[in-house]
Amino acid sequence: MMKVVKELIRVSPEIEEKWYGIRERFIERISVDIRYAQAQKLDKEHLDPALIARG
Repeated sequence: MMKVVKELIRVSPEIEEKWYGIRERFIERISVDIRYAQAQKLDKEHLDPALIARG
């Protein structure tokens, strides 16, 4: 399935835009989880949650 999506991203600007939006929502949610972990002293506080979420 992901191979099909990757192919469509290269071919269709509309699909690329949709995929980017989906990806950004996932990254934002992961960033929220990382900030929560940092607030609970479960993760290193000096790290940038948005950068870590992007992998």
